[in-house]
Amino acid sequence: KWMLHAYKGKLRELGVNVVSLFERIKDVIIKACIAAEPQIYNSLTRATKHKNLCFELYGFDILVDESFKPWLLEVNVMPSLSSSSPLDKQIKTTLLSDVFNIVGVIPYNRKKYLKDEEGKKANYFLGIDTKKNSPYKNKNIHDLKSIESFADLSEEDLDVLLNSEEEYYRRGNFERIYPTSKNIDKYSKFF
Repeated sequence: KWMLHAYKGKLRELGVNVVSLFERIKDVIIKACIAAEPQIYNSLTRATKHKNLCFELYGFDILVDESFKPWLLEVNVMPSLSSSSPLDKQIKTTLLSDVFNIVGVIPYNRKKYLKDEEGKKANYFLGIDTKKNSPYKNKNIHDLKSIESFADLSEEDLDVLLNSEEEYYRRGNFERIYPTSKNIDKYSKFF
């Protein structure tokens, strides 16, 4: 095993354009996520009613061939977190620390949850469809590009943006590969 910075250093010694190689690796990972997005979304909605109450860690095994083209070998939905060497322990300890930081666990408030559920039931029995009236439910990343000021956003939209920014600042060694200003137009039409 190699630390990522050591691997990149070795590639540079060999004259490899590391930036270009890792952009192609990110492209493979994003495309794999696009292909699996319906299953990931269905799994999320079955697991919890609130998206911030769960997470999954995927392990992407990428093979780089002799011409430095990346190939996806497999995606591990339960990557091994056991350590077989001091280097392995260092890598996985850092990974777990970053995972728990980026998740940003929100304390569970049972009273608030029960009150919200009662409100939903009351609205249901009164014939009020709150899902249909929610401005957040029909928005996607393209819609946000047309927003001219924060005043045009709903409370739910602002909450999503705030959570996204907070997650970004808690990312540790993780790198956001999508959405970015460079790739949003390329990939968003597939989600």
